[in-house]
Formats: sequence, C-alpha cells, structure tokens
Amino acid sequence: MSFLNDINPAGHTFPKFHEIAPNEVQLLLQNMNTNKACGIDGISAKILKIAAPCISSSLTLIFNQSILTGVFPNDWKTCKIISIYKSEAKDEMTNYRPISITLHVNGNPSGPLMIKTGIPHGSGLGPLLFLIYINDLPRCLQKTEPHLFADDTQIATASHDINEIVESLSDDLSNIANWLSASKLTLNKSETGYMLVGSKRRLGQ
Repeated sequence: MSFLNDINPAGHTFPKFHEIAPNEVQLLLQNMNTNKACGIDGISAKILKIAAPCISSSLTLIFNQSILTGVFPNDWKTCKIISIYKSEAKDEMTNYRPISITLHVNGNPSGPLMIKTGIPHGSGLGPLLFLIYINDLPRCLQKTEPHLFADDTQIATASHDINEIVESLSDDLSNIANWLSASKLTLNKSETGYMLVGSKRRLGQ
C-alpha cells in the first residue's frame, strides 16, 4: 500500500520548528523540579538550576543545531531504564514497561543495551517522538475515522447496515495490522475491544 512508502520519509530537517532563545532555556532550567532523579551523567537538577545563567547559551546552541540538522546528540540518547511489571505472566518480557530511570534487575544493573525499537516511558523526548512516529497511522485507514490520544487509538464508522460496519472495521483493522508490522509495533490484544452504539430497536435487530 502507498502509505508504507511514507514510513521512513527522506530528509533530516524540521521546518515547522522555530529556533530556541537562550532566555527560554534558562527559564526552563530555573523552573526544574530539584526532586527529580539524576540522569546517566549524574548531574542533578539542582546543579542545572544553579548553573542555568552560565550554561543556557551553550545548550541553546546545541538544541538549535539539533533542530536544524535533524541530529540528536548520541550522549543524550543514553538513559537509565528500569522494567516495571504491568500484568499477566511475569516470565513474559512483553508484560513489562520500560521506564527511563535506571535499568536494574533484582538490584543489579546490566551493561549498556541498544534499544532498536520503541520509546522508553519517562524520557524527555519520548512523548513527542512517539507522536511523530505514529503520526501517519491515519493514512492507512480507508473506511473508518481515527481518534488518537497518546498510545491509545480508536477507529469508528457508522451505517444503518451492521454488515457494512463489520466489513469497514475488518478492512481497516487489516490495514492497521499491516501498518503495525511495517512500523515494528504490536497490538495489545488484552486492551483491545469494540462497542456498538445505537438505539435499542436497531441493536435488537
């Protein structure tokens, strides 16, 4: 399908982003919550807050160059991750949520590991990167309307014919399955369901 060709578009610039001013960076640094945990570099939020007037200009230059070139500094791609159990079988890796804090298992830290797909929860850019990553999902839909909120997606359709509704949903669910496969994502079947909305007379037919 045509939308599969757009998953990895060419180009490395972000024309819709505007350059950041040093005073914006300084204000954000000075408003940091000092109770937040340190990153992998060990620099506390308290230090960043105190040093804000001195480091804001240098950080602004790095941020703007990253926006202009589309390149994110490698050192900032490294984070500490801990796996948080969600539900179901504890021996299934997919039942754990990666949180960007510190990667410890039974109190022991692991060595560095490359995260090839996905975005850890708790990372600063995580929400934005995820929204950019799934932004083209609606393009794969042909018969339903999408409603997206964070990592939750709803598709909807309407008709007087229940068979037409089933056909529309089935076709676009198949399209979503293809999109997920191409995007290296999986569907959480345990949190997937459907709902029919209509009058008692029509639902009873």
